[in-house]
Amino acid sequence: MKKNLLLSLFALLLLAGELRAQCVASFTYSGGPAVPAVISFVNTSTGSQPLTYQWSFGDGSSSNLPNPTHTYVAGGVYYVSLTISDGLGCTDSSTVAVSLNVAPGVVIQYFDDSLYYFCTTPASEDFYFSGGAFGYLPTDSIKFNFIFGDGTDSTFYQSTANSSFYGMVTHIYTNAGNYNPQLIVTGPDLAADTMNANPIIVGATCGSITGTIYQDINNNCIYDAGDILLPYVSLTIYDGSTVVGWASSDSNGVYSFNVPTGPSYTIQVNTLGGYYYHLTSTCPPSGSISVSSLPSSGNDFGLTCPPGFDLQGFVSGWGFRPGFTTSVCIYAYNQFCNTPNGQIEIILDPDLTPLPDTTGIGYTITGQTVTLPISSPDLNWSFCIPVTVATNAQIGDSICITMNLTPVLGDSIPSNNTQTFCFPVRNSWDPNDKYVIPSGDGGQGAIRPNTDLTYTIRFQNTGNAEAINIYILDTLDASLDPTSLEVIATSHTMHWSILTGNIIRFNYDNIMLLDSNANEPASHGYVTYRIKQNNNVAHLTQIQNSASIYFDFNPPIYTNKTVNTVDMFLSISKTENNSSLMNIYPNPSNEKCQLFFKDQNTRKLIVTDVFGKEVFKNTFRSESYTINTAKFAAGLYTVRIIESDNSEVISKLIVKH
Repeated sequence: MKKNLLLSLFALLLLAGELRAQCVASFTYSGGPAVPAVISFVNTSTGSQPLTYQWSFGDGSSSNLPNPTHTYVAGGVYYVSLTISDGLGCTDSSTVAVSLNVAPGVVIQYFDDSLYYFCTTPASEDFYFSGGAFGYLPTDSIKFNFIFGDGTDSTFYQSTANSSFYGMVTHIYTNAGNYNPQLIVTGPDLAADTMNANPIIVGATCGSITGTIYQDINNNCIYDAGDILLPYVSLTIYDGSTVVGWASSDSNGVYSFNVPTGPSYTIQVNTLGGYYYHLTSTCPPSGSISVSSLPSSGNDFGLTCPPGFDLQGFVSGWGFRPGFTTSVCIYAYNQFCNTPNGQIEIILDPDLTPLPDTTGIGYTITGQTVTLPISSPDLNWSFCIPVTVATNAQIGDSICITMNLTPVLGDSIPSNNTQTFCFPVRNSWDPNDKYVIPSGDGGQGAIRPNTDLTYTIRFQNTGNAEAINIYILDTLDASLDPTSLEVIATSHTMHWSILTGNIIRFNYDNIMLLDSNANEPASHGYVTYRIKQNNNVAHLTQIQNSASIYFDFNPPIYTNKTVNTVDMFLSISKTENNSSLMNIYPNPSNEKCQLFFKDQNTRKLIVTDVFGKEVFKNTFRSESYTINTAKFAAGLYTVRIIESDNSEVISKLIVKH
């Protein structure tokens, strides 16, 4: 099989990029620890010369010298970063903690459990923790003592002096009861820090608490004819002052808790959350109901709503590739309760062609415009429009879609009735590529320590004859554990082996892969494998991976490079720095989870899956928000919060069904 000239040239460009993109930032330092401290930094970076340097000394100062000297006048822990660039497309960074005149000690920054209550035993609980140890020798160890509250403890030691620590431990509660977990971290000088997790309730049996949430039109505090059921209103359940869990009313306005029997509970309706931040509870006026025995039903909340309406919404889209079919998904809602007769009008980009409604949604198509009528008593609408992308759409083009919500006359905030949303056109140049799940957060693909990585290598025969034999060479990053490799899927019969130097060889012998001219669908192949990180991969370590694909005796085709960066405080530090996201509960989630914040503010929420596909989006003003995860596929999601000042909070959400 022969690749055509254009693709061969592109492969050479990829190879050239691969060869030149080999720069590694690193440095050492000397001096201190007494202050004022004159610290000398010695650059040990490698890469194509000449390199440029950008130092950040952690105290607001910087330098662009290769080997700078910096004076620190105050004690503390300074995170010094060096970013290098070779001017040929390669950029790399390295960060080191410099501890100066810091009294020895340990600090626990975070210790919490993933769930607060369980209905049956045994109950398996995950505890997450993080913190730092400062002022000790590199040969010292610190002691971790987990007290789970059921009479069992767990102790281990870790050599993390002068650095951060992060981890997770799992404990199984075998008996019903209320438990108060605690973590004690002790340094070699016996300096210690203690933190308590949220109390855990493990019930031998459980019972349900149910009710209905409605707009009480006639103000009689009874759900009857003429009242409007309110979906997606969030509620919190308390055992005393302890939060036990959260729920949200479903599409029929019905909510349900399943909690351990025994305690008395208080149900609080959160009228400051979700779509209905403007509602008030009048039945009962306190917005709370006490429940003393289970099961308990009829715990209804009647809410009142101000007059008028506020129509708003958003559009999501993904996978706009020339010549392919994808979907444009519409989400619109009335933030008040009185929906007028009107319509949702979607004006599609000229590069999109809408396909007819075959599922009974009720929309109509006129040219590039898709219209869906709306009316009372509905309060929210969501649907997807299948579209085909023009074959002449180009990589980097924008697909722009406009949403018009009418009527505008009488709308309390008419400025948000018309919005335009734009998405990039994506395409593949060479059909041989590689991608990683999770792709991670940001441009450097930030992931948590110990996150398993799943790689997929795709290949295609674009020559003019079948490929008889194909093999793939994949050199594993030094941070990956080759003994943990697990092949998950492959398109054709294949056998694999690990060669010297941690190189995986995937062999497709006698594959007889047809060329794309003869049969395009049958010209593709792939392999997917999962692999673990090595233990104790350092903070900010980059994990890079690429592969070379060999078609018979032709020169190799090089894939793109995937990049992930280990970030010990991925969801924790960003949360604290932004003073916003307090918790996601429950996490893992089944049907619903709730976000909690430190203050009431206007925020934009975006949830994406491991492929980067947007699965949910909304703007709200509240100290809490409920996400309905029942329709999410099981898996890992990224929850992104954009604050009103454009700062961001990013966390992870696991959905299990």
